[in-house]
Amino acid sequence: GKGGGGRRIPTKRKGRSNGTATYRVVTRLRVETFVAETSEKREDIYTTSDPYVIITHLVHQALDEARILLLSSSESSSSSSLKDVQDLLRSWLVELLACYNLEYYHQRGGMERKQQRGRGRRKRGGRETGEEDEEDQEQQETDISFSKERQMQAIPRLVFALIKSSLLRPDELPSDARAHLHSLYAAMGPDHIVQGLYPTLSSWKSLEIENERGLLLSKASLSEDMPIYVLDAVSAVLVLYTNNALNSDPKLPYPPPHTCALRKQIKASRAELAQLSPRVLFIRIGTPEFVHFESHLVEEANLAGPSFKSFIESVAKDVRVIIQEEIAR
Repeated sequence: GKGGGGRRIPTKRKGRSNGTATYRVVTRLRVETFVAETSEKREDIYTTSDPYVIITHLVHQALDEARILLLSSSESSSSSSLKDVQDLLRSWLVELLACYNLEYYHQRGGMERKQQRGRGRRKRGGRETGEEDEEDQEQQETDISFSKERQMQAIPRLVFALIKSSLLRPDELPSDARAHLHSLYAAMGPDHIVQGLYPTLSSWKSLEIENERGLLLSKASLSEDMPIYVLDAVSAVLVLYTNNALNSDPKLPYPPPHTCALRKQIKASRAELAQLSPRVLFIRIGTPEFVHFESHLVEEANLAGPSFKSFIESVAKDVRVIIQEEIAR
């Protein structure tokens, strides 16, 4: 069984003296019984995993750890405390990828790989060249994108986004604003947490036709061929007009009319987060306001940290070190 937690319910009843309505709080416990399927294969752990739930758990752990470290440190050392949490998250990702690679590429097919390497050795100038290529082959075999487990492929980017997020950047927000943000993320569901960490970027062919949704948050995703881009985050919805939109004939109306499909989608998105009241910003590319849009392109290198490409390359190096140490045992 599983305890669902207490729930405080106001119960209305009439007072004894003057007949006015009074209230009392009742705490009730709901118990649910689950039947969980078992498996003899470790691969099922990856296959049945939900990346949104994993990231939500990581966010909660990171916030708890940050809260403990911040309470036990002075204001001047808060920066190093949050840096420690960032390092813990990175180490978790390295260990996860190392375990995955050892399971899928080294332990399961180790003998076959060694045999293939043995057959691949050849003489060149009296020397065996197989050993020269082993390091390159090991680097190629390091899978840092969970290529065999599709549902896990979002994990590296989401962990990277969490590390660079305002949740763990002491210089980004005052302590009170950061405390409010921590409280907000602790209460949100998985879908909204992921959207806050890695906002949804979509391109639009026109104000009525959406072209593509779920683009990577990098400048490479922005093309002048598309007139409009919409970045949907938890705290804001940003609509970017490119030069294509500004110089088209006829020009697209700015801001877009309330009757178009783009505006209706924005309205629906805001309705899902009514309690947060996300603001809507309309931005022309090349204007000072464009910096607000750029700040959400988390895969680019900026003051918050390195680019995703540099981050994942450094993670891959640490993963290879762990793999080599495990194989050498």
